[in-house]
Amino acid sequence: MKNLISAVLLLGGVWFGCTALAAGRQLTGQHAPASTPPLSPAEAQKKFTVPEGFEVRLFAAEPDVVNPVAMAWDDRGRLWVVELYEYPLGAAQGAKPRDRVKILEDVDGDGKADKVTVFADGLNLATGLLLGNGGAYVGQAPDLLFLKDTNGDDIADERKVFMTGFGLEDRHELLNGFTWGPDGWL
Repeated sequence: MKNLISAVLLLGGVWFGCTALAAGRQLTGQHAPASTPPLSPAEAQKKFTVPEGFEVRLFAAEPDVVNPVAMAWDDRGRLWVVELYEYPLGAAQGAKPRDRVKILEDVDGDGKADKVTVFADGLNLATGLLLGNGGAYVGQAPDLLFLKDTNGDDIADERKVFMTGFGLEDRHELLNGFTWGPDGWL
């Protein structure tokens, strides 16, 4: 049986480069935006190089998921993704933030996401995700949030600040990369 790499191809432009351009500074050289249009998910899939015996499969692409910055698989085989729309400035004062957490699920067993649920929205500069304790820990500096669905509809009903005091001064070092330690602590 072939080894399998399930790759999530998330396409549609380089959001980091786009935010730099939006700030008014034109990048040049190797960091300049691509001068060619973005590849389709199928075209991008063909560009991957993997070891013999491995393959790349498309699980999800735009518009189902946009600007992903963190993801985690749950025990039901669903992919949870943090979408970061508000980088680098955060939502404007008084505006509803657009960052969110989505759950992507392969309902019919064909290896592709065919059900997308917005678990939580209204987040601002959400950058980290870890599942556990019946919910999702989400990094949204200055807070580490714990979001939980209490009625089984895959939409967060509870939103609690688990910890606070994390800095926002450097937008490249926001809360991210969560993992469970060997002691069971986040």
